[in-house]
Amino acid sequence: MRTPHTLALVVVAGSLACLLAPAAQPEPAKDAPLKRIELTEPGEYTDSNCLYVMTKDVVATGCGFTFEGSNCVVDLGGHTLTFNAKPYTPPPKTRYDYQPPWGILLKGQNIELKNGMIVQGAGKNKRARCLFIKGKQYDIHELTTHITTSWLGSGIFAKWGGVDVKLHHNYIVSAEDCLAKGIVLQEAGANWDIHHNTVVGGHSGIVVSQSITARRRGDKYTADVHHNYISHSRTRQQKTPQGIVTSGIGIEVHHNEICSIDGRGLKPTTGFAHWYQNVVDVRYTRKAAGGFYPENRCYGLWARDKVDDGSVIADNLFVVNNEIMGDDTSNSIGVLLCTSPGDLPKLRKATVTGNRFIVRHNDKTRPAWGFALQNTGDEVLLKDNYIWSDTAGVYVDNRTEGSRIEGNTFVRPDKKWQLKTGPGIDRCVFKDNKVVPPPDDKVPPAAPTGLAVTRRFNGFELHWNANQESDVLGYYVYRKGVRVEDRLKCGRFYIDTSADPRGACSYAVSAVDLSGNEGPKGLPVSSTASEKR
Repeated sequence: MRTPHTLALVVVAGSLACLLAPAAQPEPAKDAPLKRIELTEPGEYTDSNCLYVMTKDVVATGCGFTFEGSNCVVDLGGHTLTFNAKPYTPPPKTRYDYQPPWGILLKGQNIELKNGMIVQGAGKNKRARCLFIKGKQYDIHELTTHITTSWLGSGIFAKWGGVDVKLHHNYIVSAEDCLAKGIVLQEAGANWDIHHNTVVGGHSGIVVSQSITARRRGDKYTADVHHNYISHSRTRQQKTPQGIVTSGIGIEVHHNEICSIDGRGLKPTTGFAHWYQNVVDVRYTRKAAGGFYPENRCYGLWARDKVDDGSVIADNLFVVNNEIMGDDTSNSIGVLLCTSPGDLPKLRKATVTGNRFIVRHNDKTRPAWGFALQNTGDEVLLKDNYIWSDTAGVYVDNRTEGSRIEGNTFVRPDKKWQLKTGPGIDRCVFKDNKVVPPPDDKVPPAAPTGLAVTRRFNGFELHWNANQESDVLGYYVYRKGVRVEDRLKCGRFYIDTSADPRGACSYAVSAVDLSGNEGPKGLPVSSTASEKR
């Protein structure tokens, strides 16, 4: 199928090449109305140039809808598609990546999908996907997806497909105990614009990986991941519960907010990516013991093995707090730059600059470091950052050599604190850093503005404007005049799943600065006037 966005076929061998060329898909007139087709039952829909409209809720025992045509609009009409209502067995000889059930499969070209809810039913198949993307040129927005029971399921999933995709303003939910992920691009195509999505629950928020072949060729992935809101939580004590993970060349990750009670923040794993102006507020609260990999190490950003070729981590806020007591392996680290153990090439060409780090550990016998460098080289630069960490500013192992720590501001919280620690501290260059006492400001911040409340099927979603004071660290959320949680929220959003969305609630927000001063609450906003999505 070809659209006006597809490059024209170049004919190089005269009339024979013309005969061999596939026939172009007929295009409708520019202002011609699309043919309307109502979606009332599951199935495969192959027509092109159509307006598909869901006119009622639909339940599918296995898979829901498949769209193979081009130049279509799929409007779910505010209705709910429930798939995997019963245990699903794929037809014989089905490709393994098509075996799990899906709610909607997009295989065509130039499709807009919008305005509805996709829910996994009681079938409990593993690796279920609410939305499975295989084609190209899609605009996907205003969807709510809900993985309810699927082990390793995904709200939105793409594999070996998905090119020129806009994925925005969706609400993606996973049940607490199913080790699901919100958005997964597994060896997907290029030119993704992923923005203003909210991911709630699940072991990981957004996972973006480029194919190994494309990485070896040095192809640019060109994925832009920005202005997303992630509140994830590790499942069944499994390892590496990351907010955003990327593996590709040319990825931009910026202006996202990750606020997790039990999870980690960012994880770049392959070179040339820019990570900037994100808010990462993560912590561990529940001790992992047993299970597949019981780890209790909490990181704001964990860059491992091949974050090189000019990667930049700039102007982010990292707030990391490990609340686990009595674990001899636990730690709390703002940014960990490392390679795997063994005799491996050093991590190189990474710049960490202009960030703010607040790193805590409730167990004062365990490490809380701003930076940790493990096998990094002389092209790694940590510059002009603000670091307030409990036990040490920088940890350096004995494989690191020549990395530079320059022009940073470190806060000394007490007399036991160290600027640098580890067996390799003499193998790095420390230059023009300064150590200051904790701030002692007595002036509280102003009241936050712009609070907006959206009614969701599982509670309420809150967003507000960032305060303009440079020393504001986070916010408290109040419901009916009572603080919802005693933990500070360092992002500018909150998902209240403890409130009944059928009722009415009044919310307000206050700001807190680095000195611990709490300002006045902003104007309350009632959920009675909020939009339901």
